[in-house]
Order: sequence, then structure tokens, then C-alpha cells
Amino acid sequence: MAEGEYGVGGEQFARQEQGAAEQQFALGNPFDFVAGIRALMEQAREGVQRRGFSEFDPPFWMHDKLIEVAGEMGDRNDEVRRAIYELSTAYGIAAYSQFSPMQKNRFRENLRSQIRARNIGSVTLSERQRELLGYITAATDTPFDPNQTEYQYSTVLTQPDITEEEMEEDPRYNTW
Repeated sequence: MAEGEYGVGGEQFARQEQGAAEQQFALGNPFDFVAGIRALMEQAREGVQRRGFSEFDPPFWMHDKLIEVAGEMGDRNDEVRRAIYELSTAYGIAAYSQFSPMQKNRFRENLRSQIRARNIGSVTLSERQRELLGYITAATDTPFDPNQTEYQYSTVLTQPDITEEEMEEDPRYNTW
């Protein structure tokens, strides 16, 4: 292992040399990574409660956080931004059953936008993305098939549309 280790919120990332021109970042201990995600979620939960809201949904928070990170990449690294965005879409599909009706509706709208804008109907994850998805789903208690590589938008979009009544009946409606 060349050069140093980097820590963010308790997670350890080690930089490994891969030739003179290319560097690859490898995750350290997966349990530390999952614990770090859970600690970040707890901080976010506390922030939500300090603002006077009662509900915090870890699965949807995680989905939004992945999109936020991808967006913050800007034009610095299109490949990394795209990989994170694909990861957020796959995670959203895996976590869909845990979303509130309003969150489901929002996620479905995002998938439809992707279909229109990019003419795609699925994302295929690399081995590294699947590894990250495994850690994220472990941290949020989301069901995960480690052998699944492709996440079809139709998995979500063929389900019945969310009605306004369903959203209003959900106790989490207007709590976030």
C-alpha cells in the first residue's frame, strides 16, 4: 500500500497505487464503513428532531444523500459522479418498499425523468458498486441480493401508482 490512509467520519479509505498514472481507492473494514454510515444517519436524525420534525426515514435519507454527493461532484469527475448516481438509483429500487407513499411517488418521478432524458430503463452495477450497495443496505437494514447486477426501473414503475389518498393517510405525510 502506497501513501497514506484517509478517514471520513470513522470510515477508513486506503489509497493504493495502480501504476504511475492510475490510483484506486479501496474500502477498509466493511464494519467500520457500515458503522460510519449509521453514525451519519444518527446525526441527521438528531438534526431533523432539533428542527422540530418527528420523522426520519433512513432509506430515503440515504437515497437523497447519494444524489447530493453525485451532484456535488460537478464536472470534476464524470465517471465517479455517474457511478454514484447509478448507485443511488439501484439503492432506491432496492429500498423502494421502505419509502413512504410520498417518497415512492417522488422516486417514481425521478425514474421517469431518467427514462425521458437518458433513454434508459436500468442500471448495471460494477463489482465495486455492488460492494458499496451491500454496505449501504446493511447500514439501512434494506434487503439486498449481492448477486444482482442489474436494477430494472420497471421493478418500481410497473407497481400501481401512488394515490393522493395514500400519501395523505401515511402518518409521515408532511413530516420531512
